[in-house]
Amino acid sequence: FSYDLLNNTTFKKQFFKLVWNIHISPDEFESRWMVVRNLKDSTVFCSCNHIGRHGYLCRHVFKVLLNAGVDTIPEEYILRRWR
Repeated sequence: FSYDLLNNTTFKKQFFKLVWNIHISPDEFESRWMVVRNLKDSTVFCSCNHIGRHGYLCRHVFKVLLNAGVDTIPEEYILRRWR
């Protein structure tokens, strides 16, 4: 009984979120943004909040998706007029 209880209550670690820190230079335009890619629900967020202001993904997110080997933009980020 204790063996079954132990196996049924163990927690499994799952990788579902990836955080990238982006640093852009030269010095006259030095800024930092954080891009979070949630693999569990396929969402991305950038601290520059470009998608919140303009409604489409920023270049920081595109670079992270490109580096991660993603070859298609997640459907929820494609504006209705482009479908």
